[in-house]
Amino acid sequence: ASIYPVHQLLPYHSAEAFIKDTPMFSLKDSPRWIGGLSEPYITIAGTVESPAEHPDEDFDVGEPVIRIIHAWAEQPPQIRNVPDSDNFITCTNQPSSSDFDGFEILTVFGKGSNKIDFDLEFAVNTTGWHITIVTNCMGTAVDFNAEFEYKNPYGYLNGWAFGIMPMNGFLCLAYGMLAVVYIFKTLRNREHVLRLQYAIIGVIIMGFIERLTWFLTYLEMNTSGGRACCPVRGDLTFSLTLAVFKRSSSALLLLAVCLGFGV
Repeated sequence: ASIYPVHQLLPYHSAEAFIKDTPMFSLKDSPRWIGGLSEPYITIAGTVESPAEHPDEDFDVGEPVIRIIHAWAEQPPQIRNVPDSDNFITCTNQPSSSDFDGFEILTVFGKGSNKIDFDLEFAVNTTGWHITIVTNCMGTAVDFNAEFEYKNPYGYLNGWAFGIMPMNGFLCLAYGMLAVVYIFKTLRNREHVLRLQYAIIGVIIMGFIERLTWFLTYLEMNTSGGRACCPVRGDLTFSLTLAVFKRSSSALLLLAVCLGFGV
């Protein structure tokens, strides 16, 4: 999924930042067969609030300051929250050109308040891995509540998950055609059909329902941006359970044929 709500305490420490990356398509590189394409984007909206006071009375809490970096690269970036590493990101340095093909940086200030309300949008003009890095640049921890939205030209599925949707649609169609032909042939020759062949119909129907559920699940996630977990979606649990039952039934049917049962 590509809508991520985040609710966490963001510490001030040179080794900690919130990082989220995902593969995305630009509009010109997006698959064209799906239709209804729109400009891709990344939005980050939410609030950052610093504590009203600090345990150390002599510490000036001040206004919250966060630094948000949007960067992109052809390959997955190797970002590490480890001080002294070459690709470590802090409030004072910037991404390395060896890790990214490009980047942009925004700094958001409190402007006289201990709370920031922000709504930022980044354009996606390059196909590849896009990463957002949020770093707390205050001298104390802040409450970070935001929603990250990654929208591709075709919908909310990320680049690698999108290919699973048409694959399941094709398998669903194949299972449906196989079921129609097999049931027709079975009924036509029902006088000579073995009981095992009726059981095979059940396995084919389970395969059809499994792939249909997978296809509809990915279609819904592409439309709404819903998450696959956590907790795991009910439709995914149903599909996985049905897949296990189908494979177990297929193995038992094969074993029955090998042992000569029903033949």
